[in-house]
Amino acid sequence: RERAFVSGHLVRPETLRLAAVVRKLAEVIGARKVLLGSATDANTIVGGGLGIVSMLRLGEQPVLDSSDLQALEFVENRILNAKKVEKPAVAEWWHQLTKVIDKIHQHIMVRISDIFD
Repeated sequence: RERAFVSGHLVRPETLRLAAVVRKLAEVIGARKVLLGSATDANTIVGGGLGIVSMLRLGEQPVLDSSDLQALEFVENRILNAKKVEKPAVAEWWHQLTKVIDKIHQHIMVRISDIFD
């Protein structure tokens, strides 16, 4: 959902400054952080730094490494704190999201193959 959201703003990144867009983006990022965790040691109520998937022990290890989350959150923060959002920055954000999604898919495939072994 997050990558699809970012894709909708690749052509006109300045739309990421509209209040309604920022609210929706905050919801999407917040949902991801609840599920998968965050690289920053934030005061969270649900999920903690590891995310709710790890907190519920749905796997032996976190779905994503902290370095993956750090890279994604670094790009997000750069865009959200920039005075002007440029197309290359949004494209880099999209690329980081794609890398994270690929790692999540790999994690799922390994878990599925473990179930059938």
